[in-house]
Amino acid sequence: MNDIVSLAASTQAFFLGTLVPFLFVLTVVVFVHEMGHYLVGRLCGIGVTAFSVGFGPEIAGFNDRHGTRWKLCAIPLGGYVKFVGDMNATSSPTGAEAQERLSEAERRIAFHMQPVWKRAATVFAGPLFNFLLTIAVFAVLFAAYGRWVSEPTVAEVTAGSPAQEAGIMPGDRFVSVDGVKVETFGDVQRLVSGRGGDAITFVMLRDGKEVTIVATPRLMEQQDALGNTIKVAVIGVVNNREVGQPRLITYSPAGAVVAAVEETGHIIQRTGQFLKRFVVGREDKCSSAAQSRLPAWPSRPPSSASNGWFSSWPCCPSVSAYSICCRFRRSMAGISSFTESKPSCAARYRSG
Repeated sequence: MNDIVSLAASTQAFFLGTLVPFLFVLTVVVFVHEMGHYLVGRLCGIGVTAFSVGFGPEIAGFNDRHGTRWKLCAIPLGGYVKFVGDMNATSSPTGAEAQERLSEAERRIAFHMQPVWKRAATVFAGPLFNFLLTIAVFAVLFAAYGRWVSEPTVAEVTAGSPAQEAGIMPGDRFVSVDGVKVETFGDVQRLVSGRGGDAITFVMLRDGKEVTIVATPRLMEQQDALGNTIKVAVIGVVNNREVGQPRLITYSPAGAVVAAVEETGHIIQRTGQFLKRFVVGREDKCSSAAQSRLPAWPSRPPSSASNGWFSSWPCCPSVSAYSICCRFRRSMAGISSFTESKPSCAARYRSG
């Protein structure tokens, strides 16, 4: 009996904690993506016969005054916009015989009869709207909650770590990572976490003088938001509340938009870095890259071992629904992105 209850509870937890958020986020992402195609297509004078969220049998729908069928379908794993002249949901052109049956009015608004620039703009609009969604999510969060940051100062160096071997010492302050100036400890984590096996040049401030040190991050296994084992590159330095001096940065609406654009740019850069490493065989899992390259979303300052402080929020440039779902769950659960692997160190955060 206990086994049945346990199975039912785990099934319910999976359904409510993973499947429902995943489908909700996927639906939002698909709707925004397809809305981009729809709006730009209409702006270019292209006729739309159907706007669907989901595939398969239609559950509900209506026709608007332009003749577009808006519908919600039974399989919520995607969606499409079908333009006039399309043979199917993939915007494949109709055959020559079918095109001949199009009226003159239909030919004027058929997708495949439009100039190349109109078709290109319509196709590009979907991914563009996903980028805009990413920026909008960040902007709202930055404006509403601000962002906690900490000083890029080393509190501890893990024994036997790349940092110790390279000569990094407690009290050192990061100035730059491979020529990129850093202002927060999060900047260091961002620049290190996807560089496992790469020799990285660190400029450290020690006793008022700059010291150049080269260290090679090692991959360390961690648990992601869904319990999967992933690998993240670390050098083995730890920051804490005393030396990090966490502070909350608040943003005006305009400042939040600027910060959101910058954060999205960072993610595009990290995604490109991952793809480059993946092509040459230096990344073995997309999941590890997705987890390590998404930005941490600090929700509150560190306080105790039982109160981790870096929650996360989605922002993959392609707006991956899986990554968004992971980040949503982590934000709700308050799971720390920068905690040490040992429970006693949960209030500390490391450099990735």
